[in-house]
Amino acid sequence: MPAVLGSGTMYNVAHVDAEDNPIDSSRNYRIRIPEDFPARNFWAVFAYDSRTRTFIANGMKGRHLSSNDDLAKNSDGSTDIYIGPSAPKGMESNWIETIPGTDIFIGLRTYGPEKTVLDGAYKIPRFKLVK
Repeated sequence: MPAVLGSGTMYNVAHVDAEDNPIDSSRNYRIRIPEDFPARNFWAVFAYDSRTRTFIANGMKGRHLSSNDDLAKNSDGSTDIYIGPSAPKGMESNWIETIPGTDIFIGLRTYGPEKTVLDGAYKIPRFKLVK
């Protein structure tokens, strides 16, 4: 926990999706970050290789996406981030590529988490399987 509210970084990692099924690098997932997500600084979504515990080696420039990036937004101001082997048509700017067969975990970093995130009052969005 940060010593000063709104400082520091909070990591939420997922080894399972919203239905409690293991994350599978051959499948596509989506997380919807609301416009009013309680991060004082910014948020970032990432995909890590479980073996190396570093960004997945997908050859892309960006292996994480953040609220500082030029991302497509939904009409309500929320942002959908996609993680998987293929980008949804028209959403390439909001996509992190995975390599099928790689053991991964995915997550959300909150830079400058607000009190509602730290005390659990705010429910962190979960990664949903795109069917």
